[in-house]
Order: sequence, then C-alpha cells, then structure tokens
Amino acid sequence: MTAARSDLLLALGAATVFTFESWAFGPHSWMYAYGAGLETLPAHLALQYGDRLFSPWAPFVASGVDRFAFWGNADPLNWETLFVALGPPWLANGLHRFTQYFIAVFFATRVGREQLSLDRWHAALAGILYAAFSYFTFGEMLALPALPLFLWLLARAGRWPSAPWSALAAGLGFSSFTTFTHSVPYLAVLGVLWAAVVRKDTTPRAAAAVACLVAGMSLGDAPQLFAALAHAPFSHRAGLAPETLGWTLDELFYRQLRFDYFNQDEIAKRIAWDLPLPLLTAGAAITALRWRFRAHRTASAEAYLRLYAIYLLLSQRWLFVTVQNFAGDALPWVHGVFMGRFFDLPASFLIASLLALLASELRAACGSRLWARRTLAASVLALVAFLLLRPKLFLLYRNGVDGWGQFNYSMSAVDRIARAEVEPFRVASVLPLQPSYAYAQGLEAADGWANLYPRAYREYWLRVLAPLFARVPAARQIFAPDQGRPQDHYIFLGADLAHPEVGLLPGEDAQRAAREGFDVERRFDLKLLGLLNVKYLLSEFPLQGEGVALVHSPALPPQAPYSRDWATGDLSPPSGPRGRTLLERAGNAITDLGKAVARRAAGKDVFVYRLRDFVPRFRFVDEVRAEVSGRGVLDALARLPADELRRIAFTEASASGPVAAGSYGSARILRWAAKAAEVDLEVDCSSRSFLAVAVNWSPSWLAEIDGRQAPVHRINHTQIGLEVPAGTHLVRLRYAPPYLPWARS
Repeated sequence: MTAARSDLLLALGAATVFTFESWAFGPHSWMYAYGAGLETLPAHLALQYGDRLFSPWAPFVASGVDRFAFWGNADPLNWETLFVALGPPWLANGLHRFTQYFIAVFFATRVGREQLSLDRWHAALAGILYAAFSYFTFGEMLALPALPLFLWLLARAGRWPSAPWSALAAGLGFSSFTTFTHSVPYLAVLGVLWAAVVRKDTTPRAAAAVACLVAGMSLGDAPQLFAALAHAPFSHRAGLAPETLGWTLDELFYRQLRFDYFNQDEIAKRIAWDLPLPLLTAGAAITALRWRFRAHRTASAEAYLRLYAIYLLLSQRWLFVTVQNFAGDALPWVHGVFMGRFFDLPASFLIASLLALLASELRAACGSRLWARRTLAASVLALVAFLLLRPKLFLLYRNGVDGWGQFNYSMSAVDRIARAEVEPFRVASVLPLQPSYAYAQGLEAADGWANLYPRAYREYWLRVLAPLFARVPAARQIFAPDQGRPQDHYIFLGADLAHPEVGLLPGEDAQRAAREGFDVERRFDLKLLGLLNVKYLLSEFPLQGEGVALVHSPALPPQAPYSRDWATGDLSPPSGPRGRTLLERAGNAITDLGKAVARRAAGKDVFVYRLRDFVPRFRFVDEVRAEVSGRGVLDALARLPADELRRIAFTEASASGPVAAGSYGSARILRWAAKAAEVDLEVDCSSRSFLAVAVNWSPSWLAEIDGRQAPVHRINHTQIGLEVPAGTHLVRLRYAPPYLPWARS
C-alpha cells in the first residue's frame, strides 16, 4: 500500500471514530454548545434567511456592526456556509466535524512523514494525537484543522512552476478555510518560524514563497479584516483595560488550548493543560544533553529540538502581552485583541507532533527490551483513548441529555412571531435562554454574542442592566467589573434568573418564581429596552411585571428552577448518571438519554412576552434635547417615563454631527420599505421635523432626502436621527461600510 493511500485510509477511519456520536444519534446528536451551538452555527443559520434577516454586508446584532465585522471566528465567504445549506443543523454539524478531523489527521500525518523525519507509524501517531488533542466543533471552523495543510502547502510553494503565482493562488484558496481572526498575522508568524527553524530554509525563493502564500491568504480574508479595522476604533474593545502580567504560571505562559471543552472538564484540563509543558520541556532537556555530548544525534532528535523552540517561544505570554501593551498606547483598540491566539491556534498540532517525536525517540531508546516497548505503547494508547472517549462521556449529559441540539433552532412560537409581524422589530432573550436561538430562526436580536460592537451600545446596555446590578452587585463582575476585563462579547439580559449569585434577587423565592414568574422590572430597565425597538422577550421561565404582557406560554412550563452557565449553556450544576455501581449508572444513562430523545421530539417551547413600552423602528419626535456628555444622555433617558421617551430624543455635544436642540413639527410616515441595510420612507412633514430611527449608530449609516445627502446624527447615545424639511419627501437610509467604497457613492 502506498504511503498516500495508507494516510488517506487512516484519516477516514479516524474521522469516523472521532465523530461517532454525530452519526449514532442523528437528529438527536449533541452539538457542543459554546461557539458551535450558541455563536457560530446560529450566525450561519441566520444567513440562510437572506434579506428577511440580513445579507452578508448588512448590520447584525442590534444593527450595530455589519456581519463581516461581527463574525469574529466565522466568515460568510467560507465552507461553513455551504455545510449549513446542505441540510439540517445536525447533519451540517456532523459533516463539518468529519471534514475537520479528516483534514487534520491526513495532513498532520503527511507533515510528520515529510518534514519531521517520522517513520510511517509515528507520523500516523502524530495525526491521531492531533485529533485527540483537538475536540473540533463547528465553532473551531476549518482554520484549526487545516493548520498542517498550511504547513504542507508552505513546503511545496517554492517548488511549484511559476512559484510566486502558484503560491499566491494557493494562499487565496486556503483563505476559504480561514477567517481573519485565524489567519494573519497568526499563521504568518508560524509560517516564518516553521520555514526558518524547522525546515531550515531561509533562501530568497523560500521567503518569496512564504510571502506569496501569506499574501494570497490575506487577500482572501481582507473583507473581514477591513471590516473589523473600520469598526475597531469606536468599538467596545477600544475601552477594554490592558491585560495584566504577574508571576504566576498562567500569567507568564500560555497553556490553554484552543478548544474550550478542555477548560470546562477539570479532569481533561489536567491532561491537556498541565501535562504538555513539563513533559515536553523534560524531553527537550534530555534530548539537548544527549545531543550536546554526541550520545545521540538523529534527524528526529533535531526536529524535536527545533519544534520545541517554536512551541516555547509562542507560549511566552509575558512577551506577547508586553508587545500588545506598547501597541495599545498608540491604538487603544489593540488592547482588546486576544494575543493568546498566537499560541492556541497551533498549540495542539505542536504538542501532538512533539509527542510523536518523543515517542519515536523513546522507542529507539527502548532497544530490544520488549517490556519497555509495551509500556510505552500502552501509555500512548491510554492517552489517545482518554482524549477520544472523555469528551463523549463528559458531554453525554451536558448536551445529550440536558441539552437540545438542533431542536434549539425549531421553536414554533418564535416562528409564529416572525410570520405574524409586518413592521420591523427586535427580540431579547432572558437567560438561561440564549439569544442566539432567536436570530438562528430569522429574528433580529438586540442581544447576542458579538466580538465587536459599538462602545456606545455597550454603555447603553449596561444601563438596561442597572437595576440588576443595584440589587445583585455580583452580576456586575461579569459584565463590567471594577477591576480586570469583562466578559466583553456578552450582550445578555443578566446572567441567569435563578442563579443565587448572579441573577436571583435578594429575598426572592426561586421555587415560587419558577411557577408564578420572575420579576423582570426589578432586574432590567424595560423602557430602555423598548427604546431599542425590542417588542418581545423570550424566556424559559415565566416572567412578571407591569411592563410585560404574556403572548405565549409553553404547554409544559417548568415547575422548578434551574440554572445554565451563561457562557456554555450547560446545566449548572451538571447532572449525571445515578447509581452505585458502574452497571447501574450505565443503565440509568441509557434510560435518561431515551427520555431526553422523547422530550426533544415534542419540540422546544418558550414563554413569549410583549413589551408594553415598545418603540417603533421609525418615528418622528416632538423635541430634541442636548446634554453635554454621553453619561448625561444616559442619565436623562433613565429618568424619563416611557411616554416621554417616545416623543423626545437626546443628543450630546461630543456626538458626530451637531443637531439643533428645540421643538420640531409633526409628521407622518406614509409608506416604508425596509431591507437589512437600506430603508426607504415616504414622509409628510407639516414643518421642519426630526426622524428618529432605532438602529444602532455607526458612521457607516448614510441618509438621503429626495436624492440629496443629509447629515446623520447620533441620538439617544446609540441611535440615529436626521432633520427633515417641511413637505412630502422620500428619505433613504443606507448602511455603507467603508470597506465597500462603491456602496458609499
């Protein structure tokens, strides 16, 4: 059997085994919540609704930033969009994971054989270990498993005919596997280190090949990169505090791997985080000593030392954070960049390759001692088996029994809302119901997961949560701590209604509230939420308050409170199989899984409430008032009653585009036609009037009145408005991001 054929069969077999649960359970298979089920997959599902929701270049969560800037770890011009279009979420997830593991194992094996001097068996081990140290999910995208493909292309780029153009084309093709957050500069730095340190090729031809490959990849990811750079200066990340340094191990070194699952499971974390650095360092020290005294100089030993040098360099957290803080002095938004990606993107591949090289060296050191070889083989097999089986056991209850999988995205009550409404509106979700369930079904959400959104919107959202912070101060430590960095990508209504430390109000009876309703008015400023054009609240628990009216109740509402982790969606504390013996626990696990399948087959249902203080997307106001600062605007909005908020808009001295404060005349909207990134309004104004629009402010919003450009003003801290002269006019609003220059003409 040829080497390529054996590598192909190995990759197919490994991909099948590592994704077994996706095919064994079919529609009832679990989809790992963080990233895949709560962020990336729902965003891709939202794209399938086309202009009913948003086109790729239109604003996303809360009309704040366009999709290209919102999609931190995703890309609408990527293979993930195709997977989602092929079938239901469970199939898209299964096919995606299978492809991830196949690419990872096949090309890791090829790189190990061709560039790391590994024999057939140890190259295969490198591929299997890479899969074992990588619990790939939809949220990991294709960029991570394709990392060895990038290194494989890098080695060939300089040998192709018409090398520069071939390398450029290869980089452009490879960009369909990556996003800007997982390509440049992270892969560029790794590529340079790999070529110079591992392959020892510093010739001009090799340098040109690396440059052309990276240039092609950069070109393919440029739309997202430009979108992020356009929004970064006024985004919430510009206000984040710098990362700090200290003398603990985790403050000095990066150890976390890219996949979040190992961070949640303390047992797996001990293996994935704590084992590699000391083990690989000890291996490097022994190999270096043997090399120094000429006791052992082999190609694999040299490859180990060179690869370890890259691994050690990229793990220096103090170095990357220091560089970031220097750059952040000039560009504040740089403080919001996660520098650990230089390490966590290649970490699992580097660890797997180093372990395979170490196993090769140890096997050679065992010589003819059969017991030593068998002990080594058993240790490696045990490590692979643990990393293969542990995720499936760990996630069985968290996502297989306690979760909903693809049924999160087929809630009939939410679909009825989307079909019944005519005018644009938004929804918000009260945790533990995650916001992504709404936009995954074609609804526009005021909340969600956004790695980049306007700082003004964040400040406004914190005012929405102010009643909760006043009564449960611990909740503020999640969203806006007094010291350190917040969970900055969460635009959530609290962190959990029923959790006593972050959501349950003092003196509130959780058992009673789960049956009769949780008080939302003492948690959230509903009138500020309504001003954002939020018309409906979605919740897994009943709610109560003068500001909400019940629209839909589930047929089987919950009778007892429960909590879910706001980051992962997992039940907190997690459940597990009951029983004293292993056999009894296994039997109960099968029973619980069967009950979960029956529960999911009945469909997911939620409570739906209408906000009484809902404000339409488009309206004319009677008065514009000026405040000296953004804080002053937010204070004024919080003080005014809801009926006053409908007729008054506020501007601030520091807002872009001055607007005259004072009274304005009455006006009517005769006709409107709204798309995701463009709105046409025919209006009739008795005199000079002021149009307020409940979309999130951005300098990318442009306005025309009868075909002539009109200034757009920032009002209410995070919305837009414009003056309209007396008469009948056609008003057009367009979202025209700066990275699409033709859209601004």
